Amino acid sequence: MNAIERLEKMWEHDRRYTTRYMLVVAGSLFIHAVLAVMFLLAERYAFMALNVGALVFYGVWAWQFTRRLVNEWMLVALYLDVVIHACIYNLALGQGPAFFLYPFIVIPVTFFFSIRDLKNRDAMLISVFLSILSILLTLATLVQAPSAPFEEAALTDQFFQVNLLVCALLLCVYTSEFMTETLNTQKSLSFHAENDPLTGLRNRYGFAKEVEKLHGTQYCVVMADIDDFKQVNDLYGHSVGDALLSKVGKTLLTSIRKEDAVCRWGGEEFLLVLRCDAETAQSTVERIRRKLTAIAVDTGTAAASVTMTFGLADCLEAESFDDLVRIADSNLLRGKRSGKNCLVVTGDSGQELSRPSESQLDTAFLDSPIFSAFSATSDTTYIYMCNLCNNVSRWSRTAVDYFGLPGEYMFDAGSIWMGFIHPEDREFYAKDLDAVLSGRKHFHDVTYRARNRDGEYVRLLCKGVVTEGDADTPALFAGTITNLGVDTPTDGKQR
Repeated sequence: MNAIERLEKMWEHDRRYTTRYMLVVAGSLFIHAVLAVMFLLAERYAFMALNVGALVFYGVWAWQFTRRLVNEWMLVALYLDVVIHACIYNLALGQGPAFFLYPFIVIPVTFFFSIRDLKNRDAMLISVFLSILSILLTLATLVQAPSAPFEEAALTDQFFQVNLLVCALLLCVYTSEFMTETLNTQKSLSFHAENDPLTGLRNRYGFAKEVEKLHGTQYCVVMADIDDFKQVNDLYGHSVGDALLSKVGKTLLTSIRKEDAVCRWGGEEFLLVLRCDAETAQSTVERIRRKLTAIAVDTGTAAASVTMTFGLADCLEAESFDDLVRIADSNLLRGKRSGKNCLVVTGDSGQELSRPSESQLDTAFLDSPIFSAFSATSDTTYIYMCNLCNNVSRWSRTAVDYFGLPGEYMFDAGSIWMGFIHPEDREFYAKDLDAVLSGRKHFHDVTYRARNRDGEYVRLLCKGVVTEGDADTPALFAGTITNLGVDTPTDGKQR
């Protein structure tokens, strides 16, 4: 790889770093080239040769720069080149041509570069030492400088004007570079202070700016929490957990509108602000909840997936944002207790609107005595039936007691049940169920694991079929779930 290719690679890796030193090299080459030409015209060949040597030095320095990162000696070499040349010119040519300006110009440059790129405790000491040394040498050589270095005063004025112009130009260029670097650093610090590095979402501190914009607008606050996330970390490790968090964050961000906002509230909790009424917010969250069930991360042996529980609060329920967060968090907690993987919303009466109570459910076509009779025939085979028109289900009492389900009659039982299914099994369970409900498959026949009320995972054989409805009878999805016993893998660890 030649020097140009190495330089291109450095540019791709860190443009600001490469730009800083290329500016220094380009500026130094420009100065020495101009001085070499001026000394040639003034017939001062020794000084011309000194500047030609400096051109060679900077060429070698640039070549060395493409081979390694800048170190202390490379910075010292740059600084000494300026100081030595200035001192030689001071002794030989005096104060008139103003060569003494160059060491003072490079003092702030050295401080910035050494502290910015050396990143060690000696950087400041090196900069202070070089600055004091250059000031002392410059003053000492000015005291010994001759009073009339050139026979022609016009030539002295020309060097003075060129040096003054070059120093002013360099000061402007390097000051601009310093300001750009400082602004970029401030932006980077501000971004990391206000954003979560894992998900890229705003953190609680950065989200405060979004809260300030909410005054006088209609909005809903949604608190969301990943179900059984600790179990994901315990089963697969934190790297898989981090990957899931990242995917959840991206899904939330891409599922809301520009005027909405989302942040990582902490741990596996996320907070959303939806600028709409409660009804629209509920439909949005339900869409997001279903979308999240499709998220999976390959663990090498299986796919890890998640579900989320949501608590929603309307801005009409409280005056302050903090109060709305507390209401949403309270709704979230109720959702966790009622089976997870659901949305809970409170109205003025405090009733859960997204999950009606069992007494509020329309249980028509589910209250058959036959269902009760078959449910009582076995403690390990559970009967279920779902009215697909109103999404109300009935489950065997034995299943309710064994798994700790919210009740015998449930609204959106599929979502509740998903929270009980083992994370590794949720994806293929959901795909099989979707194939049956969409008509692509005639029978639901799948084996998976689900958590009972004691926290144990049991292996289940689930079978079901969809019956077509008509004008008088709704379409039903009914079947059995057979308990095959507690899952005991061969490695001795419960999966």
